[in-house]
Amino acid sequence: MDEVNYIKVEGDTYVKTDVILDGKHFFKCVFVECRLVYSGGPPPNFSHCQFSKSHFYFDGPAGNTVAVLKALSNPKSGLRRVFEDIFRDENVG
Repeated sequence: MDEVNYIKVEGDTYVKTDVILDGKHFFKCVFVECRLVYSGGPPPNFSHCQFSKSHFYFDGPAGNTVAVLKALSNPKSGLRRVFEDIFRDENVG
């Protein structure tokens, strides 16, 4: 996996806003009623953060991946075991 040069965000407070997560390391940040947007870039990191009434929103390629995972996890798909196997470390690149 390629090394990522994360943008460090420290001590910020976000209230009722969209927060772009890709490529960022959040340290001691507070998120209140936020939409946490991930689009498929470098995965974010969170350390010692607080969250209140915030939720994730997956956009672009990340949204497409979530749609595939939802389809695989559907009990009627017959792929439930395959879906569960995806989350083993050796299957995540």
